[in-house]
Amino acid sequence: EQFAADRVAMIQGPAVRVEEKRVDGATPAEAMIQMLVHAEDPSGVAAVEWSVDGATWTVLPDRRVEVLAAMPRTHRFRAVDALGNVGEAVSVKVDGLPVSR
Repeated sequence: EQFAADRVAMIQGPAVRVEEKRVDGATPAEAMIQMLVHAEDPSGVAAVEWSVDGATWTVLPDRRVEVLAAMPRTHRFRAVDALGNVGEAVSVKVDGLPVSR
């Protein structure tokens, strides 16, 4: 039975979690959102990928990205494991609103 659970995990691909942090800028329009991507898989993580508003997936080498908080966008993150399995994407929607003070 343990083998079956391991097999399912191997087929599904890596699990992804995204940490978000708002950083104030000199003005509200310059506020940034930092996103740090965590990915885990029993076989190892080969790559973390990022897509903005449905665009082509791009490898995110350092697993972090910083974007303007005032730009409304949907950022998607996924990971590929060492066996080539692609995990489920996680979405982060940036609302485009300035940071409240």
